[in-house]
Amino acid sequence: MSDLGLNKIMAAAFSTGLAILGLNAASDAFFEHDGPEQPGYLVEVAATDAGHGDDEPKWIPPTDYGVLLAEADIAKGQKKVAACASCHNFEPNGPNGTGPGLYDVVMRDKASHGGFGYSDALISLGGQWDYASLDGFLKNPKKYASGTAMNYAGLSKETDRMNVIAYLHSLSASPAPLPAPLPPEAFIEPTSGEEAHGDVVDAAHETAEDAGHAVDAAHEEVENVSADAEAGVDALTDAAEGAQSDVADAVEEATETASDTASSIVDDVTEAVESATDEVEEAAEEVGEEVDTEHGPHN
Repeated sequence: MSDLGLNKIMAAAFSTGLAILGLNAASDAFFEHDGPEQPGYLVEVAATDAGHGDDEPKWIPPTDYGVLLAEADIAKGQKKVAACASCHNFEPNGPNGTGPGLYDVVMRDKASHGGFGYSDALISLGGQWDYASLDGFLKNPKKYASGTAMNYAGLSKETDRMNVIAYLHSLSASPAPLPAPLPPEAFIEPTSGEEAHGDVVDAAHETAEDAGHAVDAAHEEVENVSADAEAGVDALTDAAEGAQSDVADAVEEATETASDTASSIVDDVTEAVESATDEVEEAAEEVGEEVDTEHGPHN
């Protein structure tokens, strides 16, 4: 192939490429389209309710040992532990067997019975054999104290466990007090976090509203007390001014009365003096006349 033919082929290929680019640009101009906001592929998945799956722990109401033990049958509990006598002793100061003595076991420290070699599983428990601990251990010893040497499947029925615990409770010179029944609110299922938050917020709003009403009432009461106090001060001021005026009037009246009385007394005294003077003068004249009559006039 000559150079001229090769050049023609290359020119044709170049022209074809330019034509394709031109058509692509023209199509973008005539047919405008929007691309996706985020590149990728949409995968449909089933919606799940987070936090409410089947594996979410369910609320379990508490065990009311106060009621259960009060209704327990000690005699049935004694019959139930008859099979345990081959390993445990139930008498005061009785010797240990394959298991420790169980007299006075209720509320006793765990793994503490003298002379018995406890497994590490029991020693590591700590605490006392309270009613809940005895219930859990009697229900499933292997689960309650993993690694325990006690080869016992446990009591699955709650009534059997309560009867046994009631019997063990009776094995004491001074039995520990039985628990009191739980209050009704102990059996109310607590609300979820969101519901509890809403309840707290509502309660806070209600408390704030009540506080606002209380503040308004207090302000109104203060205003009433202030008004009453102001009225009282005005009344006292008026009373004081009235009393002062009455005292001034009384003093003035008393002064006038005293002045009038003094003037009257002076007038009476003056009149009496004048009258006495006149009488003395008259008496003197009479005496003089009598002397003249008896002795004659003096020359």
